[in-house]
Amino acid sequence: MDEDRKWLQTFLCDIVELKSKKKKLYRKASADCDDPVGKEIFDLLQREEAESVRGLQLAQKKLEEDKKLDPTCVYHPEEMSPADMVIQLAEKQIKSGNACSKHIEALEVGISLEQQAIQLIEKYLPMTESNEEKKILDLLLEEDKEHFRALKDLQFYFSDPQGWLMEKGRGGLDGA
Repeated sequence: MDEDRKWLQTFLCDIVELKSKKKKLYRKASADCDDPVGKEIFDLLQREEAESVRGLQLAQKKLEEDKKLDPTCVYHPEEMSPADMVIQLAEKQIKSGNACSKHIEALEVGISLEQQAIQLIEKYLPMTESNEEKKILDLLLEEDKEHFRALKDLQFYFSDPQGWLMEKGRGGLDGA
């Protein structure tokens, strides 16, 4: 593997790990959520993360077959990543009660994970060497920004349903 491309190996390993953790969080939050809006959002996010992980793993495998990447990711189990710390917090929140409307903190965990993904992609975006690499990272970045917006919107929905309806709803002032 070319040493100049080592960033790509690190990026792919880190982003796949982070997206896998987000997928697990969203699956658990959906299972624990009684609200149909929350459940739908968490299901959607979980499916999108699963699809993203599959695509990244396919790309990673292709690069490994082409000898452009090493076939293994290097992990440092003695170090707890920020994503792991956030996941531990989420698990405590989810176990303590409803991960949906009663515990907006669980949404904050998802928001934090999305912010980490955005920061990770933004860190590696300037290192891209081809338009194809840049395009892939741009797509990942836009996906995670959209997830961030969806979670912030859901957080608003649970914290102030009437305010959310007034701001996001399509009804007129007369309630129609």
